[in-house]
Amino acid sequence: MMEFKQQLKRRIYLGGIYCVVVALLVILSRIFDAENMAFAFSLGFAIGIEFVAFYFIAKYRAALRDEKKLKLLYIEENDEREKHISYQIGRTGIVIILISLSAAMLITVHINQIVFFTLLAATLYTAVIIGILKIFYNKTI
Repeated sequence: MMEFKQQLKRRIYLGGIYCVVVALLVILSRIFDAENMAFAFSLGFAIGIEFVAFYFIAKYRAALRDEKKLKLLYIEENDEREKHISYQIGRTGIVIILISLSAAMLITVHINQIVFFTLLAATLYTAVIIGILKIFYNKTI
């Protein structure tokens, strides 16, 4: 359980660093008047993730203060059924993503070459990652 407590403290620390960096980016964007659309979108996305980080920081701090909550969180994160469900979602999800990218790529080849090549790159990247992971896990497991 001490190892799990250390893991939660590390998560809180890294989440805090992320929140500070995003806050600094917001401040710097206001000082230097950085107002292009791509930067504003990225910053808004980062702020959205920051709210999620705040939620988890609060959840982990509450668990560290209360032994009962800590035990429940440990069980939640290490539950075999949940791990199996996550595994199934990941396995099925990646196949659906690969099929969707392939279908979109075949449709856009007739519409726009830039979009086609972008989807082709994403499809190839996904397929290569799946292949590398399959080879890796076949050798290690």
